[in-house]
Amino acid sequence: MLDAVVKSGDWSHRVRVATRFLDRLTGLSRAAIGDSLLIRARSVHGFGMRHPLLVVGIDSDMTVIGLKTLRPRRVVGFREAIYLLELPIGSNPPSAGSPIEIVHG
Repeated sequence: MLDAVVKSGDWSHRVRVATRFLDRLTGLSRAAIGDSLLIRARSVHGFGMRHPLLVVGIDSDMTVIGLKTLRPRRVVGFREAIYLLELPIGSNPPSAGSPIEIVHG
């Protein structure tokens, strides 16, 4: 996995970027509470998760298209998404319509 910073206006958040199939499959199921993950996908699952997550959908224009809560043993997705950002519940994510920038490193 790679590290990156996701930015939107004054908001920024350090994330891990899932680059391999296994990274995408396991997601945050083995991560510490509070970790965040950026995945190139349209849907994510909560199988193996112990805590709910906040999922932010990002489209091909790098704009936030919506927010959904992912509960353990459930699936959520966004039809128009290119990226999904998994954040801890209680995070203050950017709102729908906000432009997103991903800075690697």
